[in-house]
Amino acid sequence: MCRSRIRELAETSTTHPPFLLQEYVYNCLGKGLLDNAFNGYNACIFAYGQTGSGKTYTMMGPPNDPGLIPRICNEMFARITQNVDPNVKYGNLDSICVVTSPAFLSHMSPLTRCATCPTWWPC
Repeated sequence: MCRSRIRELAETSTTHPPFLLQEYVYNCLGKGLLDNAFNGYNACIFAYGQTGSGKTYTMMGPPNDPGLIPRICNEMFARITQNVDPNVKYGNLDSICVVTSPAFLSHMSPLTRCATCPTWWPC
């Protein structure tokens, strides 16, 4: 329901602004992702689109209206903190990869010096 509603609001609505509230996006996408992760499934969020389309805003958000990643992290650590079963153990591995240049992509190979950061690829 959320996915079709997001698509409807984003593509066809003339009564709503051309963006969705961060909380709405989190409720539709982030909560389900966390529920699945806490049920033992791997989880991934992938943002793709044109420059200026709102990927970074949706993923990170401004300090006064956090995006998906801060909301998911806050909820994830809150759930872990609330655990009372000593037999339950949690593991968490996070990574964020931002690729912005097709030229950079075409030259990328294992252990290639990253053009935008001081580490070796993969960074």
